[in-house]
Amino acid sequence: MTFENNIKGSENDPECDIRITIAKQYVTDNLEQTISVPELAHYCHTSTKQLTKLFLQTEGVTPAAYIRAQRIHHIEELLAHSSLSLRQ
Repeated sequence: MTFENNIKGSENDPECDIRITIAKQYVTDNLEQTISVPELAHYCHTSTKQLTKLFLQTEGVTPAAYIRAQRIHHIEELLAHSSLSLRQ
């Protein structure tokens, strides 16, 4: 597989697009920071429109919805493994 194919993935298999892998890892690594979709797209060397299309194809949600869902999951994990209450 050439470098170009690795970046773009297969037209028939968008899940192999490395930009999604990079974006998801960036979100995971930066959950406690503000992450905008344009910033995420820039980090992945693509446009906001293309990143949104890729997320919808592979994850079934927009990048913004994915970020929100990951933040909620992260908070749930913190609460589940903490003696602190939500108020604290």
